[in-house]
Amino acid sequence: MERDSSRRLLFDQQMILCGWENKETGKQRIVRPTSFRSLAFSGIQVLTPEILNMPFEGKFSMIDVYLHFAQEYLIKGYNHTGNVFIDVGKPDSLEKASYLFE
Repeated sequence: MERDSSRRLLFDQQMILCGWENKETGKQRIVRPTSFRSLAFSGIQVLTPEILNMPFEGKFSMIDVYLHFAQEYLIKGYNHTGNVFIDVGKPDSLEKASYLFE
């Protein structure tokens, strides 16, 4: 989604994942060279069971998994800018979310 974030995913016109960037350091990891737009990762995911065949062990970033598979498969994003999402895993966030349903 469109929001402030120093680390962003890069998508082409069809919202196919092309890479990742860190705006603070200027580092980019491009897996599909093309023109792209950057969006912040919201943490919402729909995954296929094949993702369990990833070549990673121990502690790793899911962004690494996505970029690994994006080299061979189409990984699509969904721009939900303007929708309201709140992580209700924290007590103060749960209280804020309760006001949405009054």
